[in-house]
Amino acid sequence: MTAIDTSRRRFLKRAGACAAVSCSALPGVLRVWAAQTAEKLKSDTPPAALIADLQKFIPALMQQMRVPGLALAVIRDAKVLWAQGFGVTNVQAPQPVTPDTPFEAASLSIPVFAYAVLKLCEQGKLGLDAPLWNYRPNYFLPDDPDARLITARMILAHTSGLRARPEDKSLKLASKPGAQWFYSTLGVGYLQRIVEHVTGQPLEEFMQTSLLQPFGLRGSSYAWNDTYEKTAAKGHDQEGRRGPGKNFYERYRGFSPEQKTRILTIQPEDAAPAAGYSLTTTATDYARFLIELIRPAQQDKQHLSAAMLAEMLKPQVKVTPAISWGLGWGLAQTADGDSFWHWGNASTLQHFAVGYRRQAVGLVVLTNSGNGLKLCRELTPRALGGEYPGFALLLG
Repeated sequence: MTAIDTSRRRFLKRAGACAAVSCSALPGVLRVWAAQTAEKLKSDTPPAALIADLQKFIPALMQQMRVPGLALAVIRDAKVLWAQGFGVTNVQAPQPVTPDTPFEAASLSIPVFAYAVLKLCEQGKLGLDAPLWNYRPNYFLPDDPDARLITARMILAHTSGLRARPEDKSLKLASKPGAQWFYSTLGVGYLQRIVEHVTGQPLEEFMQTSLLQPFGLRGSSYAWNDTYEKTAAKGHDQEGRRGPGKNFYERYRGFSPEQKTRILTIQPEDAAPAAGYSLTTTATDYARFLIELIRPAQQDKQHLSAAMLAEMLKPQVKVTPAISWGLGWGLAQTADGDSFWHWGNASTLQHFAVGYRRQAVGLVVLTNSGNGLKLCRELTPRALGGEYPGFALLLG
């Protein structure tokens, strides 16, 4: 059984093809999508009217798209304006979804990890532009001299030259580090091992002490626990069924110790806890994290400096005419404002989060469905207004 789920492979293939070539077919798609969604941000819509509209719109959309459960949080003026759960966590054992229902976050894990990594850089424990080889020589691709060029900045901007492993699990660079954009959880896994080596802490301990606890994200963890087993939303396929199409992390928890050791040995980026995908979180927790980027509560050692936060959200590489990548975030430049955004896709659990710093608004949507991103594409402009060209990259 492969440890990288097929949905991630499809995205990597689509995203890599767009970024590594000329993206000649994509601008037309983006223009069509922008024309469909070019509505101004709803920062001035009366809250009661917005909430009433969404309370009616969301259940109908969920039914239409066969999405069993959803939790969302709407941010306005850098505060949670409204958070609510809809539907059930599991069609086979129905429990209502609430704003505090845990969801396996998939790739929404990466921006949280990126923030903690940048704090290490500010503390002088890791160099943003220092070769990671310097911290752990011969650990990664020892026979490829180009591997010695990879930096934390490249990994967080997905320009490390790394892509997903092929079926034979071999490891090699797809391009010279820094030259091209390829979305890569493999790179994030490499950076995780460097961070663990530098700090002397396993991922879960590092993330709890450096970010999750200081920011009050009490329902969030990169490690699975017994509480999640009872309360977390369960994944469902595109027909709304709970069945054999389990996401990777759910399968991983059923592996034997020998299987887990084999994964750690052969492809450590897919051994949980994993910085690239194993965060479990809630809509309210993730909204709190977004708020700390939109308008930090204070300037202290737990928060990034204004300069480093600006660096995180500054375009590092162009992906399409409308999309750039920062350090851990996708960035969209639209007529209505610049946003930072990311998604999670664990096949049967799909999510979307977006924030606008200048307008101090944002949105978190977590779903337990293989149709979740399609739902997010319809729901996001309804909840916030604005343009979201990133969905063209994610869904085609």
